[in-house]
Amino acid sequence: MRKITHFRQLVWAGLFGLGHAIALGGCSSAAQQVKATAHEESMLNQAARYYWEGVRWGNGADSAAFIEKEEHRLRYQKWLADEYETARLVDAEVLQIEMGDENMDAPDGHTRTATVHLRTEGYTLPAQIVKEDTVTQEWYRNIHGWWVVWTPPEDEAATEPETPMLDGPVDP
Repeated sequence: MRKITHFRQLVWAGLFGLGHAIALGGCSSAAQQVKATAHEESMLNQAARYYWEGVRWGNGADSAAFIEKEEHRLRYQKWLADEYETARLVDAEVLQIEMGDENMDAPDGHTRTATVHLRTEGYTLPAQIVKEDTVTQEWYRNIHGWWVVWTPPEDEAATEPETPMLDGPVDP
């Protein structure tokens, strides 16, 4: 968790400085906006990789650091521990990030949203047959950083959470 917290501080110090540089230099240049968005996409890519690294190793504390709501973090850690009893993630790779437009006046405080597409490899126990899937995950940014959208399973209308470790059962 310490590594993730330190990463969060570095990311937001960098984005804060970048935002001020753009504000002071004026946002009239489309090249500056493209560069700022590319930098932000890079930061989200790294955050998503840290998140999935925690999932891969069953380290709920590291992954939960990217869930904003404090009351959901412990529930997420328990959910991940339960998932880890029957499933393992071998690899996760970010394939594409679709950044939404920046909206500094958003009523919910989500100044930007993004969709992250990943390729995952994993298996269920006891079968241990490796299965590859594509996972789509929603993230949002506010003044505190990038956060993954995660709804506790019992709060959903569907039976599967938004951030599945594997997409469905694997037949032996």
